[in-house]
Amino acid sequence: MQAVLSAFQRFSAIGTEGRSEEERRAIQTTNISAALVLLVVLSYDAFYLLYDAAALWPLILANLGYGALYVTVPLINGLGRRRLAICVFMLVAFANIGTATYFLGTAAGIQLYYMNTAGLCTLMTLADERLDSAVYILGSALLFLLAMLNFDVGAIQVFPDWLLQGLFAGSTLGVVMLITLPSFIYRRLALDAEAQLGEANARNEELLHNILPEPIAERLRTESLDVVADRHDATVVFADIAGFSRFASHRRPETVVKLLNEVFSRFDDLCDRHGVEKIKTIGDGYMAAAGLPEPDPQHAQKAANLALAMVEALKRYNAERGDDVEMRIGLHSGPLVAGVIGKRKFTYDLWGDTVNVASRLEATGERSRIQVSANTRALLKDGYRFEPRGEVDLRGIGAQTTYYLTSPAGATALA
Repeated sequence: MQAVLSAFQRFSAIGTEGRSEEERRAIQTTNISAALVLLVVLSYDAFYLLYDAAALWPLILANLGYGALYVTVPLINGLGRRRLAICVFMLVAFANIGTATYFLGTAAGIQLYYMNTAGLCTLMTLADERLDSAVYILGSALLFLLAMLNFDVGAIQVFPDWLLQGLFAGSTLGVVMLITLPSFIYRRLALDAEAQLGEANARNEELLHNILPEPIAERLRTESLDVVADRHDATVVFADIAGFSRFASHRRPETVVKLLNEVFSRFDDLCDRHGVEKIKTIGDGYMAAAGLPEPDPQHAQKAANLALAMVEALKRYNAERGDDVEMRIGLHSGPLVAGVIGKRKFTYDLWGDTVNVASRLEATGERSRIQVSANTRALLKDGYRFEPRGEVDLRGIGAQTTYYLTSPAGATALA
């Protein structure tokens, strides 16, 4: 059974590669309709053969010929000629129904299948092909009327009245089946496409949220903005692995990347835990900020807690791996601008003197220590312990009074 379903799916998908979702549904509906109509035609032929092949042979041969033409429909779709495939299907169906009605008369109900052609064309054509659909519907209606007016009695009269009534009932059921099944399949395809689109959108949103802070991603998704930019009072955290260039020059590339990935992944978790926004990694440097994208009066405290936790996390990493990786960390608080730049690869970045000072504090700090500015020291007040360092000349900024952050006032290690 599974093999049959798999074969049917492959058959229905002929000609769908590289097509839009709407085109794929239309092509699959056309292929499936051709297959179903072929089965109906062959079923009628089997009945005619069993009942009176000698009398019904013209109709039997005609049906075989039309059956062969139905087989060409998916082949034409496979050649990329979707509209031609629909045209061939409709013309063959028109001729097939007309021929059977001519031979059997309207009492057999074969003319009812014109209702199928009118219904199916709306599923096979695209939304912008209303004219095509209108032509096929009009053709179906006219041919139905012509059949009713001209073929009251068939050219081959071999069936008694009771059997003609049975054929009429069978034709009615066939019409219902050939409308219901393609419509159901089309609906199923549409629901599957919607589900796949929903999953793709969810993956895209998750990816966007991994690149940008969630509030920023939401603004980009829901608002028509040319520029996303805000001014914040925030605390910037810069961390850089000391002596990393020398370390990397003597290690295999995969070893270097593995180390950075493991260390920075731990820092990512710490950012989530302490309510700090990771901004980016720059080589062997790690940049984060507290107080954005949403304002937070506790931004200095959150950044300090993150920095202390980073130092502890690196100690644990060294103990677990037997390494001796050390970092310098710098913190500075003040106003800055945050926003999104780029068209193809979005980047949420920070600009301003606050960013520059934090970077210089990291660069002039000592290994395994957290150097903070006077601004950050003032915001942290008495909640933490510090060691005064005095004035430090920061390149491009000048002399600044700095401190080393050592621990919370309660001396409890942060994780």
